[in-house]
Amino acid sequence: MLRKLGWGVLGSALCGLATAAEWSLQPAASKTGADLPWLHEAIMVLVIVLFVGVFGVMFWSCYAHRKTVGHQAEQFHKNIMVEILWTVIPAIIMAVIAWPVTKVVIAQNEVVLTGMPKTAMQPFKQINNVELAAAIKVQSKPR
Repeated sequence: MLRKLGWGVLGSALCGLATAAEWSLQPAASKTGADLPWLHEAIMVLVIVLFVGVFGVMFWSCYAHRKTVGHQAEQFHKNIMVEILWTVIPAIIMAVIAWPVTKVVIAQNEVVLTGMPKTAMQPFKQINNVELAAAIKVQSKPR
């Protein structure tokens, strides 16, 4: 058990080297860009915790309830509460992830829309149907 814990600590220490060795995201050039590394790390921590938790329960369940121990398989299909839980819990997790991501994306769009000149936001001029028909006719001439 102590050996497994040692491997876990070693793995965590090696993962921490990614930030120390500048393997992580590049330094931010704007305030909006500074939100991205925090968001990336927060979501990665959440995903790692979920991964370890789900696979830990799955492997423990496979080990503890194997047939050689003599357990009889429990039948719980058509259990409405279980079906609601494994639908609602992932939906809540996705909402928790989507909330800060949406705030950052909206902030990025506000920077882009307010930081550009008006002409850059409207790259295509309005043309009337006659000009459009003439442009199509020119492009469709046989060569």
